[in-house]
Amino acid sequence: MSQFGTGEVDFKALFAKLKSAGFSDPIRVEDVNVSATAGETTATARANREFWEEALASIRGRAQSRQRDEKNTSLLLNELRPNC
Repeated sequence: MSQFGTGEVDFKALFAKLKSAGFSDPIRVEDVNVSATAGETTATARANREFWEEALASIRGRAQSRQRDEKNTSLLLNELRPNC
């Protein structure tokens, strides 16, 4: 699983540009690769969640974004959990 924020795309700048252009529709970002173990996949998913929370909070009100992003990332992490 890739960790967002470690590659070449400047997501914060991209989202700021979209916001300044008036874009307000939903954006979906996916990473379907999994790591060697469930623990590694979960750790990367958590790091990705934290990255997105920070990136989105930087372009909109922190209180609003934190509440909304926690709900959305909680749903994402539930999808990532391996079925045992």
